[in-house]
Amino acid sequence: MKRYFLRQIEIEGFRGINNENHPLKLKIAHDKVCSVFAPNASGKSSIFDALCFSFKSEISRFKNIQNKENPGEYYINHFHSTGRSTISINLQADDGSETVDILIQKERSGERIVTSPNHPDPEELLKSLNHDGLMIDYDLFRSFIDNRPLERGRSFSMLIGLSKISALKQRLDTLSNTKNINTDHNYDTLKTKHQAKQDEYRKTRNTIIETLGRLELAHLDLNDIPKLEYQAISVLKNISIFKDILTEKEFKHIDFESLINVLKKTEGSKLQTEFIKKDNLKREIERVLPDSIDIETEQLNELANLVESKQKLLKSTLGKEYHTLYKAAKKIFEDLSYPKATCPLCESADLNFEGVPLYDFVVAKLDSFERIEQADKDIKRLWNSFTGRGRHLRIQSLLTAHAISTIAEGDLMISSEKLDQESFMSLTQKLQATDKLILEQQKQLNIDIKEISDKLPPSITDTVQKITDVRKLAEDIAHLAKVRDEGIELKNQCEHIERWKEFINNISFQITQAETALSQVICSEIEEDTRNFFQRIINSNRVVPSLKRATNKQDLDLVLDSFFSTTNLYASPLLSESYRNAFAVSVYLAALIRSKPKARFLILDDVTSSFDAGNQLSLIELLFSVISTANNPNGLQIIVLSHDGLLKKYFNTQASGLSDKWQHYELGGVAPEGRVTANLIGNDNLRSRIVESLQAGESNLGALLMRQYLELKIMEVIKKLDIPVPLDIALREDSRMISDCLKAINSHIQLTHQANICVLDQQQLDALQNTVIPSILSNYLSHLETNSILSINNQTLLGLVARIDEFSEAFKYTDDRGERKYYRSLTRIR
Repeated sequence: MKRYFLRQIEIEGFRGINNENHPLKLKIAHDKVCSVFAPNASGKSSIFDALCFSFKSEISRFKNIQNKENPGEYYINHFHSTGRSTISINLQADDGSETVDILIQKERSGERIVTSPNHPDPEELLKSLNHDGLMIDYDLFRSFIDNRPLERGRSFSMLIGLSKISALKQRLDTLSNTKNINTDHNYDTLKTKHQAKQDEYRKTRNTIIETLGRLELAHLDLNDIPKLEYQAISVLKNISIFKDILTEKEFKHIDFESLINVLKKTEGSKLQTEFIKKDNLKREIERVLPDSIDIETEQLNELANLVESKQKLLKSTLGKEYHTLYKAAKKIFEDLSYPKATCPLCESADLNFEGVPLYDFVVAKLDSFERIEQADKDIKRLWNSFTGRGRHLRIQSLLTAHAISTIAEGDLMISSEKLDQESFMSLTQKLQATDKLILEQQKQLNIDIKEISDKLPPSITDTVQKITDVRKLAEDIAHLAKVRDEGIELKNQCEHIERWKEFINNISFQITQAETALSQVICSEIEEDTRNFFQRIINSNRVVPSLKRATNKQDLDLVLDSFFSTTNLYASPLLSESYRNAFAVSVYLAALIRSKPKARFLILDDVTSSFDAGNQLSLIELLFSVISTANNPNGLQIIVLSHDGLLKKYFNTQASGLSDKWQHYELGGVAPEGRVTANLIGNDNLRSRIVESLQAGESNLGALLMRQYLELKIMEVIKKLDIPVPLDIALREDSRMISDCLKAINSHIQLTHQANICVLDQQQLDALQNTVIPSILSNYLSHLETNSILSINNQTLLGLVARIDEFSEAFKYTDDRGERKYYRSLTRIR
């Protein structure tokens, strides 16, 4: 995979960097540590924010700013006349195959525009470089330590390059959730309908068996439909008046109304017509009566319980207006990273309800509303799949004394927001009343049929009974086939959903297992580095950290295998802030070294703020010696921003000759209204700035830098040649006066010369002892140490620059390749 270094960044009009028409430019070497120092409010954080905006399309810390403060309006510098900010970055592939220039613009309207003259999709490239460990600041450490194990585990997955797997796992968890499957696919409704179809099939089959029994055909096989139909038609053919007109062999071709009409003409009886009518109605009523009322009663009771639960939830949530309010509040909390204990309306801080922060209270209330919505869905689902629904609809068409449809009334009631226990109880009572009415009607029909039957000849009633039974048998057989097909379709749908659920669960389980196993392997792989980094930062091996990844989920626990004389403790509640942050940064560094993200650079902003002084330097030394490409060919390009005064001196020392693998900038200027400047620190750079300033007539600036240049050169000589100095100079920076350091150097020269072991030749000794050191001590030192140097003219100051150069050159020799190098010491050559 091609990875990229950051070679250069230019910023204009962004945050605290105005620099109108003069962009702030930082050139960054890929094989050196780059440090940037600036006091607070000098533009340092604006550099970090600019890089954050470039790669993440936002400033992460703005998420914690209240919405009323309009954080989106503060991306652009308010003193920049164009109302536009521009960030130009240059990236270089680590294989040297390409460099990419990208321009990121932010308009006052909020629009982000990304262009590149040499890359087809610069926005996509920036997104591909973004990862959790790209930009590290104190807030990132704190959130990693303080987060819940699941959130920490997800962050860790993204950090080690498993972000796509982690995102897929979350989606699969959502898909496999039983509640979501039921909502998305109406699984419970389909299952209830399938059960109802099975019950209907069984009832219809039993009815057919009863009918066959009355027709004296009970011996027939119900699966042999053609034979069954033939025998049933034969029953009618045996009646003499139908023998010549009944030639059909299938029920679907028989016109039963014609048979009834033939019977009416033959007998000519009004009683017969009435008998047939009432007997048909009786058969219809028998078909809508349930085998057992228990299933319907159980379903109605379940509905009643849901209605009761919903009513209780409604009382506790205060209505839909509050639902809208809570949803808006949650959006503000999450989308804008609003403080969790501050009210978005009145901005009162540290609010707690029932012992939890306001955010958690809002989430709990919204959960109640979600349960109301789910209860509504469940109520509608159960009502629509109510077993007695179709039965009551058919009853309605058979009842003459019941004008209002109970089911239609129920549909209207269920869809209404005003549904309560009282109204549902009324609906239940009406359904029970409907069943009572149909039973009464059935009872009356039986009485009427008996009275008519007694008045008709037995042959007539027997013929009507046979026509009715055969007709009913035909209808039931057709209905049985229809119910069977519908049941099979519902069963297939249920099984399809069940297979889908099983598939998703299996895939989710397998991915969880694989991701967990891989994460555990990675945890094991980076654990040694994490421990080593942590112990190097805290300078102790008595605290041993460990990463524990859960076996069946994404949780990540931070534990201590040992803590002095104790073992197996959790890190977050036990460690001090400095140690907690050391733990977090060790995890991040170990993970980044292992995962090799596409962005081969790491930007750290004031990460040492909560570290003790010793731990600060230990962390920076770790970055330099182990993590950085300066000393690790497979490492990361390190960019450190800091306002710490102690680190400033360390940075200056590294960049001023102690190491050729360090570059250091110091920001100057007047932010945010004026121009921010980036001064590259180092002996050569400092000398160039002094000379340029003096030649340009800027005497004050050149004179102020002169003392710093002399200090750097003197300390460079002392460190390069290991010249011994008094103890107070070695330990106390406030004792490192130029005169004391020069005297220490001069004393060591004299001592080695008198011992006849001095490596300097006579010409160098004469220059140092007779010209250079005396000249600095006598002619310039008093001015430098009292700042009266400002009264010296430019030519004299240029002479002092030359004299300082002569001073350092006197301690060098020319090697076989013609290069000038410092002696290793005054007693031996390098």
